[in-house]
Amino acid sequence: MQLSTALKHLLDRKTEVERKIGPFQLVRPLGRGGQAPVWLAREIYGNTELRLAAVKLFSFAQSGTEDIGWSKSTSTQQRAQVVDEAKALCRVEHPSIVRFYSMASDPASSVLGVAMEYLPGTSLENRLSEQRSLPIDEILALGATIASALSAVHRAGLVHRDVKPANIVDAGGTFKLIDFGIAWEEPEDAKIVPVLVDDLPLEVSSEERSHIAGAVTFRAERPSAATPSSGPRLHTGTPGYVDPACLRFGEPTTFASDIYALGVVLFECLAGKHPAAVAAGVGGGLRHEVLIGLEKPPILAALVPGLPASLCKLIGTMLDARPSYRPRSADWIAIELERIRGEVAGSKRTLPPESVGPFRGLARFEQDDRDVYFGRSSEIAAGLELLRSHGLVSLVGLSGSGKSSLARAGILPRVRDGALGRGLEGWDVVIVAPGRNPKETILRALAELPDSPFHSQRDGRGRLEPSEVVTALIDRAQRSSRGVPLFVDPFYVLVTTAAPENEASRQWTVELLVALAQASLPGLRALVTARRDLLDPLLGMSGLGKSIVRGTLLVEPMTDATWHEVVHQALQSYGYDFEDEALGEELLEQLRGTAGAMPLVQFALTELWNKRDVSAKRVTRAGLAAIGGISGSLERHAEATVQQLASQGVEAMAGVRLVLLELTTPQGTRTTATRGEITRDDPARARNLRGLEAARLVVDADGGVTLAHDALLVQWQRLRGWLAEVREQRLLAAELERDARRWALDPEGVAPWRKRRLATARDLAAGRAVALSEPAHRFLAAGRKAERRGRALLVSVSLLVATLGAATGGTYVLRVRADNAAAQERAEHESSRASLELSRRVELEKAQSELDGRQSKIDALVAQLSQATDAKTIEDVQRRMKEEQVAAHSAQRRIAAARSPSSPASPPTPVARASATPSGPKVQREE
Repeated sequence: MQLSTALKHLLDRKTEVERKIGPFQLVRPLGRGGQAPVWLAREIYGNTELRLAAVKLFSFAQSGTEDIGWSKSTSTQQRAQVVDEAKALCRVEHPSIVRFYSMASDPASSVLGVAMEYLPGTSLENRLSEQRSLPIDEILALGATIASALSAVHRAGLVHRDVKPANIVDAGGTFKLIDFGIAWEEPEDAKIVPVLVDDLPLEVSSEERSHIAGAVTFRAERPSAATPSSGPRLHTGTPGYVDPACLRFGEPTTFASDIYALGVVLFECLAGKHPAAVAAGVGGGLRHEVLIGLEKPPILAALVPGLPASLCKLIGTMLDARPSYRPRSADWIAIELERIRGEVAGSKRTLPPESVGPFRGLARFEQDDRDVYFGRSSEIAAGLELLRSHGLVSLVGLSGSGKSSLARAGILPRVRDGALGRGLEGWDVVIVAPGRNPKETILRALAELPDSPFHSQRDGRGRLEPSEVVTALIDRAQRSSRGVPLFVDPFYVLVTTAAPENEASRQWTVELLVALAQASLPGLRALVTARRDLLDPLLGMSGLGKSIVRGTLLVEPMTDATWHEVVHQALQSYGYDFEDEALGEELLEQLRGTAGAMPLVQFALTELWNKRDVSAKRVTRAGLAAIGGISGSLERHAEATVQQLASQGVEAMAGVRLVLLELTTPQGTRTTATRGEITRDDPARARNLRGLEAARLVVDADGGVTLAHDALLVQWQRLRGWLAEVREQRLLAAELERDARRWALDPEGVAPWRKRRLATARDLAAGRAVALSEPAHRFLAAGRKAERRGRALLVSVSLLVATLGAATGGTYVLRVRADNAAAQERAEHESSRASLELSRRVELEKAQSELDGRQSKIDALVAQLSQATDAKTIEDVQRRMKEEQVAAHSAQRRIAAARSPSSPASPPTPVARASATPSGPKVQREE
């Protein structure tokens, strides 16, 4: 490899201290990636060595470029491209991608270094040189892992450019992709397409190496459409792994180029030889007709009998010389390899029926949907990596980000397949929804395990301590060699749904999860989902916060680009396509405005699938128009359902409203209720509930029913309006229900409501906004009874005063009246203070909700600002951030005012009486 003068000058220095770029002292060469040397380096600050790193070096000298034929403008352009791509790589997160740390430069020599994680593991190239081929199950795992890693790279808009066995490292049981061929364009006057041959991972003689070099250095047969005037492009890479379209026509490297290279790697792992080497025959070397795509690679099935036909077909399409004929994405390949891996292991899976299709509307993806669950390979890999080393993993994201589907259709099926290691024979997944009594729910679920140590806990009312549960599960794993991943979904209901009388049950659940999180216990893991906006209360639960943070995976909504791939993969899995390319682009254009609202998109795509042309296997423009487009489909469906149920008039609409409100909390989140709690033996309510279930707006959950998805609370304007209308009334109702339960347990210790508070609650009970329970009605009746007793006593006192008036005179009457007035005023003051306290709490919740919303918008704008490149966009984002900050400060002031109210007025002072007033009989008053 020819080095520039600047690089030679840096690397020829004698000592590490002299051989330095930024904080990195270059120790020894590790190899090279494309045209750039890679050195082992120490990252040193002062006298402290932080870590070892692998540093890839680039030269962009302003002078002396004549030795490689580059102009000054070309050098500047190359530097900008390398910097931009290196920055992007530093943002790519995947457990199977080498981590990029930072960039450093040596201004004196115009050398730029990109520092990345140093992996001292064994390369796949070395493994193949020792074993020639690998076991098929390991090859499939490797292929799925690297395809998933490439999917993350491609989603970032990047291309690896040099996928080969030497750049795949087995780092402690995890395969990692290293040495990215960072962007490197050709000089303006380039005439040929040179490709390095020094890294060729095959044993060939020097004469054969020269022959190969001549075979793969081509003049472009036609210019690239992307660069019509600048000639062919200079490609980094290794012969045999470079895309034939790049070699033959000078095409730019693309995502499809990486897919081709991965296909070559998989071919080598299975056959023990490079496909071009197999085609060359006994003579050795690489057959250049295969390298440039003039000749098809050998058929893998003929070389290695007994391979799954689906695997041979997949690799054959990956090796197609025509990029458009290869699989559309690396994510698709990862899913297909996982599917084939299951077939080889004896757990053959099939697609859901076509009538069900690849989309799930408002429902979540489940275990049986794993073969149509696309777009999440990176998150699946990251989740499994966390589960290998953490006892508790938390999937945290906004409502509708796909947390449950990621666990159920992505992570847990792979845990069942043995993705956590080979120490156990299998894993028995336990899925629980905590509900109102989480301890009972968990113990009942554990009692259903095969060979369960909890058979006596089937009623969920056992007295086992959390530590005893953990010990029993570990003993089971050691005895049966089967592990248990406990999946708690959704976890946030511990703070929104768990009944107050079950506080001990909630605390038990928290202690169990903290115990599971202490370490990666043998054969025992816990996985939970949590909404980001409800995370604070969970973090504050006795030791749970640290456990959640240590193993958190942030689940974000899929991007527009990912949805693009998901839609195509989903349709192709059933052999469908769009009516025409324009329709595909039209649909994707609509997705760009709504891709963050995943449930909305899934629902719309489900409706679109139901409108497909079955005979032609096409998704049609007429179908898209019929559902009202992406954004209007969910609300349109919900509105049509409600209008049909409420067709009998206003009373019917009120009935539908009550049913829907029963399935939400006063805070505006979903909750679960039994059918009996909702219908209350009312045929009209029962009919409404059945209609909502038939429309898939309400679904089964934990022995009851709940709203199909949180998206309904956000996307459905009518329901949002209903929730806003009754928010204050429902908060009052929640307080009433709470006091009613306490009063039922201790009638003497809890005083019934009185005066204005009682009157407000009676109005609430008489209205239709909120349905109160029987205990609440009894509590109100007790309040009315107490109030009547008080009035009767007051009348008795008045009669007594009248009787005594003749003896004590008019002054005594005035004194009694004054006392009564003072007592009444004090009672009214207490009632007013309670009402003010309720109003203050409502205002505090409103302000806090607004502040949370403003903060989420500010976070999103900060992320948008970090990616902005032009001044206009930056100015616009900054302006919007300022507006949100002003609004957030206003909400903070309201919160502060609500939390520190002015001192309530003192109770009224009784009317002063003249000292000369004759004393009369004392009257006992009821306060």
